[in-house]
Amino acid sequence: MTSSRAAFTLLALLAGASLAAQTNPVPSGGATEVTVTGSRLGAQLRPVSVISGAELRTLPVTDTATALSYVAGVDLRERSPFGGQADVDLFGATFEDVLILVDGFPVNDPQTGHHDLELLPPLEAIDRIEVLEGPAAATYGPGAFGGVIQIITRRPSRAPSGEASVLRGDHGLTRGAALGQASGLLAAGSLLSTAGFRPDTEERNGQGFVRALLGSVDLEAGYQDKRFGAWQAYSDAFPDEWEAVRGGFGRLLWASGPWQFAGGFRHKSDHFILSKLALAFAGGRA
Repeated sequence: MTSSRAAFTLLALLAGASLAAQTNPVPSGGATEVTVTGSRLGAQLRPVSVISGAELRTLPVTDTATALSYVAGVDLRERSPFGGQADVDLFGATFEDVLILVDGFPVNDPQTGHHDLELLPPLEAIDRIEVLEGPAAATYGPGAFGGVIQIITRRPSRAPSGEASVLRGDHGLTRGAALGQASGLLAAGSLLSTAGFRPDTEERNGQGFVRALLGSVDLEAGYQDKRFGAWQAYSDAFPDEWEAVRGGFGRLLWASGPWQFAGGFRHKSDHFILSKLALAFAGGRA
């Protein structure tokens, strides 16, 4: 009886081994080696909305911030017109959760929870705007939890060219802009001013941008000086508020063969006055 059980057990084991060999054949040389590779910077699975430069030129806008309102899913919050003060969120994310890039360099500062769309190049210098919808923190860091807005500037041309425009409107609205490029150097600037549609809605916004391609070096810098009346922006008790946002950024990219180096800086100052009337009584000025 014991021998019969042993023989039956041996046959069962042999049958199981034979079945396993048929299901998962193992080469005679040993186990099969399987290599799995992947990258968090690989295929982009999130949808991307793009506004091309040609589309930007046809939109009834004078600033990059307002142009973003034409992208589905972008919630633009403007406290003053013409991008005087603008914040943005994507699909319900907060202002701090949207990363703003200019040619791959972050320019927004989430420490105050607003003033997202500052330090941007003039509209004339932009080649396209890309909006990555949905969380992108795995690729771009925690600042991109709600999405990414990428501003791609125009690549300088070797051939000389230039353009200029002037806009006039009601309430003293005036905007002048110019762009020139030659020998791998591009420079653009714009200046907008308006008396506002009511008291304390005036605005003055100057922007400048330079980009140069010098061999293997890609260098760019931008500056902005924006001053505007912030009527009832933070308090109904002191409606005659005023604000000035100034700053700039610089970026350097060097690439040679497999080697690459990138660096940059960003600086922004925010000067806020709760009441221009109280300041005037105190003998000060904005």
